[in-house]
Amino acid sequence: MSKEEGNIFQSAAWNTFNDEYEGSGIEENFGPELESDKIKVENTEVSELKSSAQTLLRLDIDRSGSMNGFTGAMQQALELVKESIFTSQEVNRIQMAKTLFAETVEPGGYVEPEKFDTSYSANSGCTKLYDSIIDSERRIRQYSADLKKNGVSVKAVLCILSDGLDNDSVASFEEAKESIRKMQDDDVTVCFIAFGSEQCQKLANQLGITNVVKTDATIHDLHKIMKFVSLDTVRRSQGNDK
Repeated sequence: MSKEEGNIFQSAAWNTFNDEYEGSGIEENFGPELESDKIKVENTEVSELKSSAQTLLRLDIDRSGSMNGFTGAMQQALELVKESIFTSQEVNRIQMAKTLFAETVEPGGYVEPEKFDTSYSANSGCTKLYDSIIDSERRIRQYSADLKKNGVSVKAVLCILSDGLDNDSVASFEEAKESIRKMQDDDVTVCFIAFGSEQCQKLANQLGITNVVKTDATIHDLHKIMKFVSLDTVRRSQGNDK
């Protein structure tokens, strides 16, 4: 390029290219490619929202074989979360979603609390904890971006429930930790409920999660924790619509 040509990044060609590129919807994703990336979910359409301010609650739940003893308590806890949010004054400001993970990661879309599916069963197989964290971060970010683009203010909460260490993810510990950092940088509240395992509790802390609680998952204890998560979500959703 000759000296007379000047800075190409100050040219009309650059401005046109830049505008077209930014409007193309291209998403640079340098993280690991996950099998769950192929799963399409149906989120509540912006036109169907009943408030211009939304808090997104995603429950990321371990369903590997070792969780089998917690099946009844877990399903009751999910029903309690749903009821607590559905009967709150902030119900129109909250969208709920659930991800189940074992040897696969099975994400669900964000729905109104009334439509939230509380079913739960444990499955035999491994524990894709890291993959589920990364998948959840991507889905929170993508739906949040869609809502914000349409003038909706967004807060988000991710609650991870697991009793064991990862043993089958494509993603690494460092990649999962980076997803936690990204969420925290975006003011997503991340909490971890460790079922009966100090080792699992320690892992949550190593991932950079500070909101960690250990439970032996008696029905009383789990209900208490999940009730608090529900009330905290409702509290975060309070405020005036734009």
